[in-house]
Amino acid sequence: MFNSNDEGKEFTQGYFCKGQSFGEPPLFIDESYPSTAIAFQDSKIIKLSKDKFLKY
Repeated sequence: MFNSNDEGKEFTQGYFCKGQSFGEPPLFIDESYPSTAIAFQDSKIIKLSKDKFLKY
């Protein structure tokens, strides 16, 4: 997962492995978080709403 600025410079937020999750911080600050994720292998994506995430 990474983000980039207007100059095209990229900052790597992290690399994630099987069983790990990412993208939770925007749920707690109630704002969009401009980042991009790229899978290097076949992956399963599970998208949860904030309400479902907090219940989980």
